[in-house]
Amino acid sequence: MLFRSRALASQGFTVALRRGTTAPANARVLAEVHPHTVRQAVNTMLLWSENNVAELLFRHVAIAMGEPANWPGARRAAMRQLTALGIDAGILKLMDGSGLSRADRLTALTLAQVIRLSRTDPRFASMYRPKGMPTAGISGTLDDRYGRYRTGDRKSTRLNSSHTDISRM
Repeated sequence: MLFRSRALASQGFTVALRRGTTAPANARVLAEVHPHTVRQAVNTMLLWSENNVAELLFRHVAIAMGEPANWPGARRAAMRQLTALGIDAGILKLMDGSGLSRADRLTALTLAQVIRLSRTDPRFASMYRPKGMPTAGISGTLDDRYGRYRTGDRKSTRLNSSHTDISRM
C-alpha cells in the first residue's frame, strides 16, 4: 500500500493512509476484489495452462513452508513437500513454478508418481472433478483437440501428459 501511495503522490494525487476507515454509504465503487481459493487457482492453472498462476502458487508453497517467496525458496519448499508426499524428487530440477525454464528437468517416473498421487489422494480431487482439467473438444487448452491431457510447448521443449480412467472402458 505504501508503494502505491508514493506512486500516486508522485503523479500529483493527495494520498492519506488511514486504517479502519469506512466509506460513506453513497460512495462510488472504484474497484472490487473477489478473492479466490487455492483450489480455484489450481483449477484455473490446470484448465488454461496459466503460467502466472503456477508461479504464484509456487511462491505460496514457499510461504507455507517457511521459505522466502522467491525462486530459491520456492524450489526448496517444493522439493521438501514432494519428498514428504512420497514423490522421488532425487533428480528433479525445478527452476521456476511454471515449467517454462529450459533448465527444468522431470523424469517420466516422477511425472507418473505425481499423476498417481493427484488421482488417488483426496486432497487433490479437485484436479479430477468435471471441468478440473481441459476436456477434449470442450474446454481449456484442449477445446479444439482430442484426449484429456496437459500440454506444454516452448520452442524445443514439448510435453504431453495424460490420464485415462480405465474404469470407464
